[in-house]
Amino acid sequence: MREERGFTISKLIDEFGGYLCDCCGASEGTQLRYKSHARTFLQERFGRSNPDLGMLVVTDVIAFVTERATRYKPKTTQLAATAIRSFLRFLCVTGRCNELLVSAVPTIPSYRLSAIPASLSDKQLAYLLCCIDRSRPVGCRDYAMIKCMVDLGLRAGEVARLSLDDIDWRSAILRIPTNKARRFDELPIVEDVGKAIADYLCNGRPQTDVRRVFVKHASSIGSSLNSSAVSAAVRRAFKRTDLDLSAKGAHVLRHTLGARMVRKGVNIKAIADVLRHRHIDTSMTYIKVDLPRLREVALPWPEAY
Repeated sequence: MREERGFTISKLIDEFGGYLCDCCGASEGTQLRYKSHARTFLQERFGRSNPDLGMLVVTDVIAFVTERATRYKPKTTQLAATAIRSFLRFLCVTGRCNELLVSAVPTIPSYRLSAIPASLSDKQLAYLLCCIDRSRPVGCRDYAMIKCMVDLGLRAGEVARLSLDDIDWRSAILRIPTNKARRFDELPIVEDVGKAIADYLCNGRPQTDVRRVFVKHASSIGSSLNSSAVSAAVRRAFKRTDLDLSAKGAHVLRHTLGARMVRKGVNIKAIADVLRHRHIDTSMTYIKVDLPRLREVALPWPEAY
């Protein structure tokens, strides 16, 4: 096991990010989340001092995950466990820790299709969009980004990475780059989304050489956004409303598209294609949001005599 002297937490996390990108092909959002959990893990164990990785033991790993299990929902705890497992695997590959630490990360139970995804009704969605001040350039941008998520099912990271070169206006096609080199998915640009993007490009987007569609309007004007900035814009939009929702993040918009398609009678295969799910079973969770149809197929409860 190799010794590290004067190796800061920040430098180690940066190296972990490179590993996630170059060796694992992780998306920008995944890199940010995994690095955040890894940094917290090291800070809780070593404080502000340089980490002595040889001092890590199994109980440190178990304590980190179990402590989060008492504070967060299972899905959040599962993400933390997966991130730490990936980080320890990185340390193992680079000769900094024992393989036993990787196998010591607790497994968090996950029951497929057990949760009902949070989504907006048509009325709530209309209200959210109306609360965005489209007379301002930043509001014009945020409106277009939200339309991309709620009408095309784009993830926050995909919206952030969207390039001017990904839009084929003549064919009304949007190309979404995948993690695989030189591969992309294609989606039709619906009329409302096309108008929202065009309005932003013509009337709201600052002059810049950056090829990303959506750029910053405050500090570093004209520079690229990341997934965190897109998510923050969605949270700001929700904050301007009085909607009482269990979740108010960017992924709610993607869930809303799935729920709307179910309510309109779109078959599960088509929903999976639009949302670009790898497995069709992932799309089955949206069936649960169609309560009227569920009531039609529900069996009557036998009366007790």
